[in-house]
Amino acid sequence: VAINQGGEPGANGAICCDYTSPGCKVQTIHMAGRQYYDQANNRTAFFGTNGAGVVTLYNEGKEYSVDPNGACQSYCPTEGGFEAFGFGGNVTHEAPSTYNGKACEEYTVPTIIPVLNVTMQTDMWYVVLNGTTGPDTPLADITYLTPFGENLGTTTSIYGDYVVGTPDATKFVVTGKAQCKQAKNCNGSSSSKQHEEEEGVDAA
Repeated sequence: VAINQGGEPGANGAICCDYTSPGCKVQTIHMAGRQYYDQANNRTAFFGTNGAGVVTLYNEGKEYSVDPNGACQSYCPTEGGFEAFGFGGNVTHEAPSTYNGKACEEYTVPTIIPVLNVTMQTDMWYVVLNGTTGPDTPLADITYLTPFGENLGTTTSIYGDYVVGTPDATKFVVTGKAQCKQAKNCNGSSSSKQHEEEEGVDAA
């Protein structure tokens, strides 16, 4: 994740703050882990490199923060329903491309406020098309946050080990639900809104 508040791109493409702009802020955040999508059972899970993570069970209306053993630490009510992995809507196929040295196809997916016709963000997807041999393979999704023409930053999700199939059911087991208390900072919390740089994704 890169947050840009007043930074300008330099000659090498890096975004920096000018020394004459004391209010400028540029910030980067990195997160790695493994994300699981189980559309058939209406649930998702994300685990960081330390084994802890978030399990979202939409049929229960809750997302659980769990430790590496799957024990609930706290929960929040879900916001909205299950969002399938992938992209839809107003998709434009740009051209053949490459990402990290791999040949792929590039697609753009804008998010637009219909009444105002304002583009709030644009997603650039890099996908390997596998044709009749199997499902297509996403390599990365780069989101450019540009509400009302202002560049606020980017988020990059890299799918380093994408696997299609039914995820292991044990990934969604949460213990200690009866004793688990609601977190105090649930406002705006939703695992479906997370943007992670992921080591792998299992989708069904």
